[in-house]
Amino acid sequence: MSVLVEAGDVLQIAMRIEENGANFYRYAVQIAPEEDAKKMFADLAVEEDKHKAWTGWILRRVFPASMPPT
Repeated sequence: MSVLVEAGDVLQIAMRIEENGANFYRYAVQIAPEEDAKKMFADLAVEEDKHKAWTGWILRRVFPASMPPT
């Protein structure tokens, strides 16, 4: 059985994965016991935000019809 997936759908899924990752790291900042760990998780959250923004940029420019409604 094969499933056809649109490229725009894949990018939307990727954006959600990045958002979930950033949320996880922000939660980890709250529960991490050491300041070094808090800083690392905060930095990782920022990177996930950058990845989501980059993926959104691609989606808006290459597959504008695939953008979710705002």
